[in-house]
Amino acid sequence: GRDVTVRAVDANFLPLLGVTMAAGRPFETAEGRPEAGRAVCIIADDLWRREFDRRPLDDLTLTLGGRTCAVIGVTGPRFLGLELDPTDVWLPFGAPGLGTIDENGAPMPWHRSGVGRVQVLLRLPEDIARQSVIERLTAALAATDLAAGRASRTASLARVGDLPDTQPLRALRQLGVVGAIVFAIACANAMHLLLARGLRRQREIATRLALGASRARVVRLLIAEAATLAACGGAVAAVVGGSTADGLQGMLFPDARWTTAWLDGPTLIFNALATVAAGVITGATTGWLLTGSDLVGVFRSGRGLSTWRARRMRAGLLAAQTALSLALLAAAGLLGRSLIRLQAAPLGFDPEGLVSVVAGPVDGDPRQTDGTAGVLAARLRRERGVHKVALTSVPPFGAVKMAGVSVPGSPFAPEKPRDWPLVMAVSPEFFEVTRTPFLEGRTFGAGELDQPAVIVNASMAHAYWGGTPPPGACVSRDGLPCAPVIGVVADVIEMPAMSAPLRFYVPLGIGWDGPRVVVARADPAALSALPARVSSAFPILNRRGVDVASDRLTLTLRPWRTSARLFAAVAGVALLLVCIGIYGVISCGVSERMVEISLRVAFGATPSAVRRLVVGEGLKLIAAGAVVGLGAAALVGRHLESLLFSVSPYDPWVYGLALVAMIAAALGAMLPASIRASRLDAIVALRRE
Repeated sequence: GRDVTVRAVDANFLPLLGVTMAAGRPFETAEGRPEAGRAVCIIADDLWRREFDRRPLDDLTLTLGGRTCAVIGVTGPRFLGLELDPTDVWLPFGAPGLGTIDENGAPMPWHRSGVGRVQVLLRLPEDIARQSVIERLTAALAATDLAAGRASRTASLARVGDLPDTQPLRALRQLGVVGAIVFAIACANAMHLLLARGLRRQREIATRLALGASRARVVRLLIAEAATLAACGGAVAAVVGGSTADGLQGMLFPDARWTTAWLDGPTLIFNALATVAAGVITGATTGWLLTGSDLVGVFRSGRGLSTWRARRMRAGLLAAQTALSLALLAAAGLLGRSLIRLQAAPLGFDPEGLVSVVAGPVDGDPRQTDGTAGVLAARLRRERGVHKVALTSVPPFGAVKMAGVSVPGSPFAPEKPRDWPLVMAVSPEFFEVTRTPFLEGRTFGAGELDQPAVIVNASMAHAYWGGTPPPGACVSRDGLPCAPVIGVVADVIEMPAMSAPLRFYVPLGIGWDGPRVVVARADPAALSALPARVSSAFPILNRRGVDVASDRLTLTLRPWRTSARLFAAVAGVALLLVCIGIYGVISCGVSERMVEISLRVAFGATPSAVRRLVVGEGLKLIAAGAVVGLGAAALVGRHLESLLFSVSPYDPWVYGLALVAMIAAALGAMLPASIRASRLDAIVALRRE
């Protein structure tokens, strides 16, 4: 057996997304009902090819957790789901057997298990009001018994690309736009090359025109040469890309699993067409400029296209390259700084070395929960490298039950049910194990596990009492007696980009009939082997029930990390291309101004003065591009605002650092040409001219 990624969907999911089936059919509505006659599933094309060698679906079955389903369909090879991690198996909601979730050995209805939330996908007409849809969805949720608790019956709308699970895919879509920018920078470099090469061939071009060749014919010749060069470059790029694809995948997406090749037929065809088109456009542009030169001027001086005009064109191209590259550098800086602040954001607990194991009811009998959790906790205490163990109703990363509460003497009342405080049942050692600091008061005593008492977090204390709870403060939930507040702890958030919810804690006594979670604090060196040892010692616990908090935090930060890596890599490539362009423009400028520089040297100009002259001319071009680039960076930053955390899209420090990096790279690119100019032999140069 092997682990597979499973998603539960209804019969409308695949048709709504327009998914093309590689074989078989989508779910039917009847297959998602409890009275359905058999369990069915749909598998991904990658799983069908890898595990079943594309066998016919007539007798194909799949065993999941000891239960068998009939495979009725295979999704197309291009469909990977709505997340970066591909989905292997699709199950119908509500179907018998596989319509339930295996909660560590106990079959439970999917809406009562650890699924936590359900996403409803809608394809809305453009003329419909979002608020109207929200109200209708809220009314529909209120009328059904699928929602666990009133607070989860309030609907909200978000674009698929804005969901945390789909933000890596959004970053990939943004990479297409960024790739087009880098492609434009590369085309500008090609224009530099072709223009410089054409200036040296002006006498040849003028001769062709003088002998009767039409302007269009000469332009076609230059287009053919440029397209040939572009095709050769595209072929080299395809080879290099194919050989480095795995390395790039590991660097940019270390946690992702890919089911399709990076370079397939459609991708190669698109890249080939784009490369040839770029060659045709750049060749036609430079050819049209060069063939419009003055023939008499060419034969007299060897140059028909004025040096000033060519220099102005190259300067404009370089300024555009600089502006685009600076915008990408600023975007990478904004995302990088946002990621740093996300990683440094206080969570209210220490995830390093924290392990949680869900100990659900055994065979559906909640009375066996205490025994399973107790045995598991005792086993973890004996494991090498484990320091502290505690019990709780939910793991540090996980959904918690919403609770309607009343606080005597407090005027605060949540406006919406989803704003009600969250409740967790914990053992007295929980706060020490998770390293959640106390701001006021103390934890539960050993004799208070069945006594009414609560501990509130800082947000709840501020909302209900404006700060520290007064003496005699108490909290009543679900009609139970008012429990005194004995402590205030720091806010705990489940992901850094979220605000801290109102939360309070109650003792985890023997009366708690829900699943229990064993939380342990272990040495980092023991974390890698601990999940496997727990799973082997307790076969009833599935492997997904053992959760390392630091790994979950890494997964939570993956959207921001992916975006930062993508933009950093692309900005680095763009900066390299700009440096190549700067070197080419400055080198061509030095060659064109050889007589002028020779005269300066002949009249006593020192090598340092010549270097300053060359570098100064280049910095003027960079400055012109930087002004436009900062404006473009502001637009890009505003577009990325939804991915930023505690960072302004107009952060002056990031913009300043990007500008310094651009200037430093430009100086490095100009250095060889300036040194060559400073070492110019004036007599040799004048004789050559």
